[in-house]
Amino acid sequence: MDKDEFKRFYKSDEIKYKLGYNPKFIEIFSFMKNNGYCTNYEIDDLQRLVDFLANWFEIKYPNRFFDKENGVIDKRFINNQDNVLKLTIDDLLYQLPNNLLSILDCNYKGNSYNRILVVDDNGNVVDTKISSMVRIKQKVEGNISMLPSINISFNPQTGMIYEDFGYEEYFNDKETIFSEILELEDINLSQLYTYLTNKYADELDLSDLENILLINKYDKKLRKYLLYLVSLKILYSRNTTPEYGYLRAKKFVEDITLYYLANKNEKLYLHSDELDEIINNYRNSKVKSKTKHY
Repeated sequence: MDKDEFKRFYKSDEIKYKLGYNPKFIEIFSFMKNNGYCTNYEIDDLQRLVDFLANWFEIKYPNRFFDKENGVIDKRFINNQDNVLKLTIDDLLYQLPNNLLSILDCNYKGNSYNRILVVDDNGNVVDTKISSMVRIKQKVEGNISMLPSINISFNPQTGMIYEDFGYEEYFNDKETIFSEILELEDINLSQLYTYLTNKYADELDLSDLENILLINKYDKKLRKYLLYLVSLKILYSRNTTPEYGYLRAKKFVEDITLYYLANKNEKLYLHSDELDEIINNYRNSKVKSKTKHY
């Protein structure tokens, strides 16, 4: 074990995962907040999430896990080798407080909304709905809340529109627009926005819908960047070695990607190219260092 090689490796760590010292993160976060991203997330909250995820994956995948993959098994723990595989991403999420969990969930939400619990005949909560509002644009002076409007309920996890809008027939000459909306099926918020913008941009006030989509877009952008930083924190962990850190970081990217694809039908588009580049530079430097000794 060459301590000098390790020192050179960790010296190359730019500690991007320390959010308060990451100028790119601060720039991204400030830009979003200055461009309509209304959020209660503080940098300290986001830092706790990064730290928690990195620590959890160090527990889930100890060095011995990767030794086993290379055929090295410690007989003292032969009965524990597969226990780590029983820890799932759901187990991780279960341990998170709600404010950190919401960062990973990236549910659709607005500045103001009603959360409605849907219960079955036995009184069990089976779903959650959020009610948002699409309004007719104000064309006369007066209170915009008095203008005709329609409530649109949607699934906060998927953004799919529910069929029961709570429609009330008092729209006079604008009734045909809302009647047409009510007939739409199997459509999500983004598709609804595109549809209404193309057909009724001059007649409908879509600001609430725009806001929900904008916040969700920024939520997902923030989550992707934070997950990228988690992979770097795992890679550069001083609790292990560069090679183990690399293998663990790759497992993190693989596990989290598969989880969102399987459980939320969502592609995160996380890449490990930078991890590969960093470890390859480290390996090449080791080869050059050994060559100098001959």
